[in-house]
Amino acid sequence: MNANMNVTKNVVEDLLPVYLAGDASADTKQLVEEFLAADPAFAREVEQQKRGYSLAALRPLGEPPTNLEVRALEQTKAQLRKRTWLLAFAILFCAMPFSFIFDHGQFTWMMWRNVPSEAVAFLIAGLGFGAAWYRLGRKLSGAGL
Repeated sequence: MNANMNVTKNVVEDLLPVYLAGDASADTKQLVEEFLAADPAFAREVEQQKRGYSLAALRPLGEPPTNLEVRALEQTKAQLRKRTWLLAFAILFCAMPFSFIFDHGQFTWMMWRNVPSEAVAFLIAGLGFGAAWYRLGRKLSGAGL
């Protein structure tokens, strides 16, 4: 260790997470251990920290807690499922007016022929589902933010 270097307790506290995780370089380990040897009271505090030490405590500042990440993932999965259903309904409602049957050698358009007002309502509903599908896709991609 450089004799001109003044290592304070604050510096050692900053190095403790790496030291306690066992990821410290040989020089850092030596620096921390020399400081602890010179300050027995602080060494006892560090020893207590070692006993109750967990990797979860090492999360960098500003990193969201794990449960928030899981919730965000679950919400995204739910929105993707919703988007799948929206697309299915959009296809179903848009295709419904064009459904047909083959009867006695000819095709008969069911809805357009019998109830054109309902056919238009189905198309409008299908377009609504399609628009919702599109908006949710933009929201999921970040473009809708």
